[in-house]
Amino acid sequence: MRLDFDKEAESALAQRLGVRSHPAYAFLAAGQDTKVEQRAFGPLTEQALRERIDALIAKR
Repeated sequence: MRLDFDKEAESALAQRLGVRSHPAYAFLAAGQDTKVEQRAFGPLTEQALRERIDALIAKR
């Protein structure tokens, strides 16, 4: 989900997830909308993003 910081509800969600700048990523726990498993800040290549997602899936 891409958050629009100009919208109050989305800005509040970003704050709850610990996302304060762009680009930033919050990887959420399966079935949960606020439990952050991992965060990443700054641009990620497609490969780096896939590796993070694969590692989180493997933890399950």
